This record gives sequence, structure tokens and C-alpha cells, in this order.
Amino acid sequence: MSAPARKTTGAPQVHVRLGDVDPDFLRFVEEGERRQAGELTLPAIDLADGLFDPVAILRRPADSYAMVISGMVNRQIRLGDQAALRVLGPGAVLLLFDTPSPNLISRSEWNAAGKVRLAVLGEEFSRACARWPQLQRNFFARFAEQLDHLAAQLALCQLPRVEDRLLAMLWLLAESWGKVTSAGTMLPLHFTHEALGAMVGARRPTVTLALGELVQSGAIVQSDGGWLLLQSPPQPSGEGGRIESPRRIELEPTAWAATDLPSMDRARAQRQDLLALINRLREEHQRSISRLQERLDRAQAIRERAYEIRDRMRDRRQTDGSPQRAGSHR
Repeated sequence: MSAPARKTTGAPQVHVRLGDVDPDFLRFVEEGERRQAGELTLPAIDLADGLFDPVAILRRPADSYAMVISGMVNRQIRLGDQAALRVLGPGAVLLLFDTPSPNLISRSEWNAAGKVRLAVLGEEFSRACARWPQLQRNFFARFAEQLDHLAAQLALCQLPRVEDRLLAMLWLLAESWGKVTSAGTMLPLHFTHEALGAMVGARRPTVTLALGELVQSGAIVQSDGGWLLLQSPPQPSGEGGRIESPRRIELEPTAWAATDLPSMDRARAQRQDLLALINRLREEHQRSISRLQERLDRAQAIRERAYEIRDRMRDRRQTDGSPQRAGSHR
């Protein structure tokens, strides 16, 4: 599910040179041709602060990708009530077309954190790749780097202590945003405790307590300018063993032929029939309960009426006297 388009500009108004905005993108190009390849001009799109829809950025059929030039982009994914957050900065590559999402994902949103500029990798980039295939090699290398960072974020979420998760996450972000100073590594980013929790798989109150522990132990210093990282991330203890690789189970052929197995359409129809039967039984059960309640109410009314008549007759006998009682005194 894509986020609604909001606060995006119209068609690209400016162009940028690849060599100016991302010289590292030319690292695989032959040294003698880097300067010329760096002259490649790409359309640029400016995003305002807020939600945006990557698909809505498309202006031409060939505009399938974009690269973050400046600013920060984050993606929020929800699985049930739990949110996960991924942060992307300059150099990150975005897909500008719809891709099938797992059914487990209930919501997916893209957000520009402040002003963001994207370079569109479309027709111009495709023609340049035909001339300098090394550009395409670097393009896929960028995707591989992003997958490695995503795998690292997944791994750090497995750390038992939330303090270790947060420290590892801050160091992972520092690989892209950090600045080494004489005092330590400065990370000039602002995150709410809820956002940090979405990145490491923890609730906000737990994050607040864990950050307090990290500050008290001297591992980090938090200020208006961001985070100062003083302690190294968790190091391997050597105790972790190798995990046995999952394996696919090879099922033996059975006596059932493939044609005898119910198709998806048939199974879906059977499921609908079963649900309809359950609903009919539930409705009939409710009607039976209503009829029984009506009978109980009538029986109660008759019982109360009988009590009323009995009491009335008793009162009348006490007032007028009973013949049977008079006869008994003779």
C-alpha cells in the first residue's frame, strides 16, 4: 500500500550533473572516461517535507528509479500494530514503480524528512549505461549495499538487550551520516524515541529507559546537535555457533494425481460455501434462542398470573370466611 501523494513538485524543473552530485557513482568507470561520464545530466525533483508517493513522481515511462541527492527519506512499514522504520540518505536508490508487497504488510508510507532532492535515473541514465556499462554495475552495487544495511538492521534487532540494539543502530546510521571529531563520532540526526523503537523493534518506554542507561554509562551523549558516539558497538564474544541452514523439504510423490487436488478457485468456493453454512446455522441458532426466550417469557407471565390469582383468592377467603372452615367447627 503506497502513501498518498502529497507535497511533491510538478515535472522536474532542474537538471544536475552526476559528477557533481555523486562522484562515487563513477568509481567503476575507466579513469580516462570518468570526467566525460560525470558530465551526464539528470532530471532532478524536489520534495517538500511530508509524505510522498514514489509512483506519483513518474513523468515518463522510462523513469523507473531515482537517487537521493540530498536530504533524508524514510519508509515506514506496519505489520499489524507494530511499525518498522528504515532511513535512507544521499546515494540511496529508490524504485519509482509499484511492486507487490507481502500480504502481512498492512501499511507502507514514504516520507521526506525536510527538503529532499532526487535525481531521476531514466532515459538519460539508460543511454549513458549503454556507453559506460560500469554505471550499471555501480547501480546494482548501490542496491547490494542497501540490502546489506537492511540485513544489518534485521540482525541488530535480534540482540537481547535493547541498549545494544540502540547503540548498534546509531553506529549503523553513522556509516552514512556520521562525522568523526576529536571527541568521538558525531551523528547529526534527530529521532523521537518512538522512531528509534521502530528501527530496533522496541516500544517507546523501553527505548527511553535504554537511552538513559547508555547516557549514564558514557556510551553516548545526546545534545541538540544530535548524538555523540563514544562507545563501540557490541563486539562478537565468540560464543555464537553457526546456524544450520534451512532446507527445503522434498516431498515424495503421492497416490493423488495433481488433477485430483482441489484448485484454488474450487477451494475458495468451498470455503465460501462453508462460511455461508456457518452463517445460516448461526442465524438459525439465534432464532431458536429468541423463540425459547419468548416461551420462557410467556411461562413466566402465566406463573405470575397464577400467583396473582392464588393470592387474590386467599385474601377473599380471609375476608369472607371459608365454608369448609365453618363446617369444620360444627
